[in-house]
Formats: sequence, structure tokens, C-alpha cells
Amino acid sequence: MSSFLSILFFELKYWLKRPSYYVYLIGFFLFAGGLMAASAGAFSDLSGTVNSSTIANSPLAINGILNTSNAIIFSFLIAALIGGTIYKDFKHDMHLLLFSYPFNKGPYLLGKFIAGYIVTLSVLLSATLGMILGTFLPSVNPDLIAPFSISPYLQSFWIYLIPNTFFFGAISFALVTFSRSIVVGFLVGIGLLIIQGIADTLVSNLDKEILSAMIDPFG
Repeated sequence: MSSFLSILFFELKYWLKRPSYYVYLIGFFLFAGGLMAASAGAFSDLSGTVNSSTIANSPLAINGILNTSNAIIFSFLIAALIGGTIYKDFKHDMHLLLFSYPFNKGPYLLGKFIAGYIVTLSVLLSATLGMILGTFLPSVNPDLIAPFSISPYLQSFWIYLIPNTFFFGAISFALVTFSRSIVVGFLVGIGLLIIQGIADTLVSNLDKEILSAMIDPFG
């Protein structure tokens, strides 16, 4: 356990010192906040009353925006954030030195993965906070915003983002570890987006809704 915690905290400290981590935080905060604000009419001349199906911060809309942010992370960042924790050791041959220390590969790999997983979830959390802020911008259409409730954000985070990030992060981490190539991790993300695109196409056909739901990698 001590080896696992040592590696975990070492990796977390490493990411906290990386400027790229803060670029990810700010970038996804602004991206998700912009999506929420745009859906609430912040950048248009929308006016009048609307029904609940077009409410920008409805549970369905919140889940859609969060999963859009999540899909982009899977495509471009999950390899860098989760796979990158192990790849940098292979890149600089640090794994040979680390394996000379008195700990097993299990705690080493688990500590690396959990650290990358926590970092990725923190980026998704920043996107969630950006969405919340987007609903309070003065330029949004008040008819498109329901009273604030934290519950839909927490439900989407707990039901979709946490398990999906763990599952696909584990796949990316494993493939990067075995191949020792960060490119493989990026290819996995691109492949997931392609599969999701196919699922979205199939769902337009009412006869194939079940098939679409089954092959959608993001649930």
C-alpha cells in the first residue's frame, strides 16, 4: 500500500506542476461553459417562452453537454492524461530504474493509472463547473434556463462520466502499457468516436434503436 500511495502522490504532484494540466482545466471549463451559454441563447436573439424540451439546463441537456466534453477527452486527452502517466516512463527508460526499487509492478501500474484517472476526472469537473457558470451569464435567455439544481450535474457525473472514464481509461492505459506507444492510445479514442458516430446514425432509424444503444460506447 505504501508503494502505491507513494507513486500515486508522486504522479499527482507531477501533473500539478505541468502547465498543460492547467491548459486542460481552463480549456474545458470555457468549452463546456460556452456550449451551455450558446444553448441558452447567449449568442443569439432568442426571446419568448419555451417549453421544457428546450430548457438548456434540463437533466437531458446537461448530460448531453457533459458527454460531449467527455467524448472529446476520450479522443484527444485520455491518452495524454492516463496513458501519458506510463508512457513518459517508457519514453525516458525510467521504468528500468523504477523497477530496481523494492516494489512490485502491481502498485506501480495501479498508482500510475489512478493518478491519471483522478487528473482526467478533475478536467471533467472543471467542464461541469463551466456549465454551471454558463447558466448565470447575463446574456443568456432566462426563458431557456430552469431554476438551478445541482442534482442533474451530480447524476450525470456519477452515472456516466465516472464509470465511462474508468472503463475507457483502463483500455487506453493497458494498450499504451503493452505497446509502449502513445499513438495507440490516441487511435483508441478516435475509434470510439467513429463507433459513436455509427451509433448516432443508426438511432435515426426506429427499427435499429436497440442496436444503436448496444454499440454506443458511451452508453
